[in-house]
Amino acid sequence: MNEAALNQDDKASIPIGEPGVPMATVARGKQTIVHGDIPFMVVDHDTATKCKIVLSTILMPDIPDTIEDGSFYRGTVCTILKDSIFQSSSPLRHSAEIRQMLALTGNFGKPIRVIYSDGGPDHRVTYPSVQLALVALFLIDDLDVLLAARFNPSHSYTNPAERWHSVMNLALQSVALERSSMDSQYERVMQRSDTMMAIRDAGKKVHGFSETLTESLSEFIEKLSTLFGRLSLKDRPCLIGKPATEMTMDEIWSSLAPIDETISKEDTTPKSLSDPVPKTNDPDHYQPFSEIYRKATSEEHRPSLQQKKTKEYVFQAKQSEQF
Repeated sequence: MNEAALNQDDKASIPIGEPGVPMATVARGKQTIVHGDIPFMVVDHDTATKCKIVLSTILMPDIPDTIEDGSFYRGTVCTILKDSIFQSSSPLRHSAEIRQMLALTGNFGKPIRVIYSDGGPDHRVTYPSVQLALVALFLIDDLDVLLAARFNPSHSYTNPAERWHSVMNLALQSVALERSSMDSQYERVMQRSDTMMAIRDAGKKVHGFSETLTESLSEFIEKLSTLFGRLSLKDRPCLIGKPATEMTMDEIWSSLAPIDETISKEDTTPKSLSDPVPKTNDPDHYQPFSEIYRKATSEEHRPSLQQKKTKEYVFQAKQSEQF
């Protein structure tokens, strides 16, 4: 076959407690498997936490020849564990992870690629940021065809990749996580940062803070990777991928430069179309779109507004006839 099919989805993030406060990986109210003689004493998800691990799943199904030959819930599955603070999920990161998955399975050279995902903000194909990441993936891999679609809203359970998440819960039984302690100067910075945005800002301002925090979480990411690596789908072991680096994502993004050099990776918000503005020397004609694009305009000269006709209704009372 010349085509490669992929199903994408992100599992619910796994919270990591602060030093000395282990956080349960299974939500309160759910049953978990524990040793009969050892109490499982950890805090539940009601406790505020600052660090989380994001699990991204990519399932490459074995495409059956016919409906009777099998289902799409067979194939190779890959799980990628990322720090939600400095390695947050994004459309460009997902594109880089797809390339990694194809390289691990030996399907990188297939010219036709089909991608199914849920309707999350980093997967929804109607978003310009997702569309740009897919176009960059199409260009850098020199594909013949790239088809990207999402499942119906509120029907993400039909995504085969999401079915794998129930299997992943087996590896999280009786597991509680807490990050390692950092140097006192970095711990003070962590205590002052109450939100994820504040932690990211501190990583830009405080030298070495982001690297130290990532290192304090790496130990538990490796442990979780070992647990998930023991799982298998239809006797095929789960592959553990590495989070995409900034260099890898920049390489993919650079493929868009020949099309439009003005596109910025930091700003993928679509620009609104400018309102029509008449020419100064020719009021009967409008200025070219290229001259007014990305400039502040108003609806003053909108054609429908100019051609609007005001109708005056006059109430005329007729004298009634008396009989």
